[in-house]
Amino acid sequence: MKKKLLVFILLSATLVSLFAGGFPALAQTAESEPLRDYTWFEGKKVGIDVGSAAIPTLEAMDIEMLSYPNAEAGIQDVLSGRISAYCNDLSALRLQAAEVGDGSLECIEIPMSVFMGSIGAISSFENRALVDEFNSFLALISADGTKDDMISRWFDGVPDLDAPMPELTYTGQRGKLTVAATGAYVPFDYTGEGGILKGYSIELMNRFASWAGFELEYITMEFGGLLAAVSGGRADLGISNLTITEERAKSVLFTDSIYDDQLAFITLRENLNAPTFDDFIGKRIAVLTGSIYDEMAQNLMQAKELLYFDDFPSMIESVKNGRADAVLYSYFSAYIGLMEEEYSSLAMLEVPEDVAANPLGAMSMDQAIIDQFNEFLALIKADGTYDEMSDRWLESFDPANVPSMPDIPLTGENGTLSVATSLGSMPFTFLGEGGSMTGYDMELARRFAAYCGKDIELVDMTFSGLLPYIASRKADLAIAEITITEERAKSVLFSEPYYNEPHAIAYLKTGVTSGESFNLITWLKDAVEKNLITENRWLIFVNGMKITLEIAFLSQFFGTILGCFLCWVLLRKTRLVRGLGTFYSGLIRGLPIVVLLMISYHIVFRESEASAVIIAVSAFSLVKAVDIALSLKGGIDTVDTTEIEAARSIGFSAFGAFKTVTLPQAVKFALPGYFNGFVELVKATAVVGYITIQDLTRAADIVRSRTYDPFFTLLFIALIYLLSTTILVQFFKFLIRRFGPEAHK
Repeated sequence: MKKKLLVFILLSATLVSLFAGGFPALAQTAESEPLRDYTWFEGKKVGIDVGSAAIPTLEAMDIEMLSYPNAEAGIQDVLSGRISAYCNDLSALRLQAAEVGDGSLECIEIPMSVFMGSIGAISSFENRALVDEFNSFLALISADGTKDDMISRWFDGVPDLDAPMPELTYTGQRGKLTVAATGAYVPFDYTGEGGILKGYSIELMNRFASWAGFELEYITMEFGGLLAAVSGGRADLGISNLTITEERAKSVLFTDSIYDDQLAFITLRENLNAPTFDDFIGKRIAVLTGSIYDEMAQNLMQAKELLYFDDFPSMIESVKNGRADAVLYSYFSAYIGLMEEEYSSLAMLEVPEDVAANPLGAMSMDQAIIDQFNEFLALIKADGTYDEMSDRWLESFDPANVPSMPDIPLTGENGTLSVATSLGSMPFTFLGEGGSMTGYDMELARRFAAYCGKDIELVDMTFSGLLPYIASRKADLAIAEITITEERAKSVLFSEPYYNEPHAIAYLKTGVTSGESFNLITWLKDAVEKNLITENRWLIFVNGMKITLEIAFLSQFFGTILGCFLCWVLLRKTRLVRGLGTFYSGLIRGLPIVVLLMISYHIVFRESEASAVIIAVSAFSLVKAVDIALSLKGGIDTVDTTEIEAARSIGFSAFGAFKTVTLPQAVKFALPGYFNGFVELVKATAVVGYITIQDLTRAADIVRSRTYDPFFTLLFIALIYLLSTTILVQFFKFLIRRFGPEAHK
């Protein structure tokens, strides 16, 4: 009881220290690097306007371009991290960066020596006289300083968009001038308060109409419609921020330049200070146990130190607390994981494809299964199913709105397909609603089972256990975001690649501190909702606890029976028999329980159809038998031989003397160790996840792989283990007091 109280006090102290001071402060990083120039965007994803004049320049920079209908949509994708930057007019981007207002966006100028876009008004070829008149007006305002004043007000720094437009007089002596504009392109032409058009281009056209004696009428439309409106005669002039190009000049007549515009990239400020792949060479890298990332980190990154973990949240925590410099992981899994609010202090960069991008495949020990899988893969690629799956799970996957698995009927007419997997890698394999296994790989496995005319049995385990599981032929197939490597191919058979997976590096953002103060109530409320209530995840813990207790009680029961027999062997006078018992005890005590468990599962019971739970009970029973036997033998050895001789002298048989004198004293001596052994047994079952059993600890891993909550699940199962072992041991003691030897005195 004192030991339990001490454990409870230590756990409570740990919790109090966490809640009082918050979770461990995030490591500080070095000072920001100088901002990078425009060349940093070479080879990256950059958004542009549809039909932008900047396309040839960006093509020359080997930039991957994505077209957007407007700058607002592109900048939203910059903010969300979907693209590295948006390319547009410097003047417009300055305004949009200021509009965000939190300083998160930065404009990087493209030098005019690289690109300079002369902007002009447009008209039809029939209106050459009107264009000449406009050019004369431009020369006049350029000479008297009016144009320079306008440029200063509209383009130097961030203009005041709410400032009133100059008041001008329109005589209308020469009739009406119809002008096409967008009304949506600050600071050139935009719609102000009361629907009034404003901007540099609008002021310029207003001044021209007033100077030339026109009445002025504007018609607004999408940017892409300006050329058609002017060439079709619906407007006399068109004006916005139309860059003068040879291609456009084939359709419309341009005026002289109204403004020589400069291009720029708008990007997240953190991108400019973010490290590159080369910055992580020679650093401490966290990797997933059993994955290919340790080899990549060693060979490609010359890692100073490798830190191994069994799940993504644990790896991320190692970066947050400063134990590792970065995580090397699957691009999609890292991207989705870092969407969680608690990981907002981290960022990621994609490992360049020319550095590393690895093929994923299914693995088996049966060549017929592999051949059949390859045929299935070719079929779904041909009929469009593969593309539809890739779009749903990879291209447009949203963790906040996880797609449902399609209904794939399984006939089972040809038996059952046993598939090994490892939950915890969204969007490939993860826990779905109601505790179901879902994701890209799970759908692929289910479709393959349907193709084979089989039912399916999915077996979850730690990733590091997949290879030995398949090598021992425990399952027909394994699929769980497994990279095909030459080393692995020496032990198992691989299918054709079903996806070429990119990789990413996750790291702590520059200048991050511990952030806001920790609020226990808010944290606890959110954690309970996310980890227990949502999708009834508490049932996963309940089922895990049932399995943990089942293994513990059965192992204790059979271990007690076997331990009594082993104690009898150790007490034999025959040297050979006693020696065998001693050798067996030393062998079992010298093996770590997890090693014994793996040997039992993958070697001893390799060809057996026994369930993983039965195998675990067998392994733990062997260990408990030795502990109980040695404890009981120690109790027997403490009994004074004179007491036994006295019992024999008054007529007790040898067995009677043992039962009446020796056994009660031995049991009394052994009881404390028996109690403690049971407590240790319950805790020791935490390793059964290595052989596919979803016990309490594995349940926590599964939930954590879905919620990416690094703290709650660990603290929750710690509390469950503490309360469970305390209650069970007290109940066990009560039974001993009620029915044990002392009760019959």
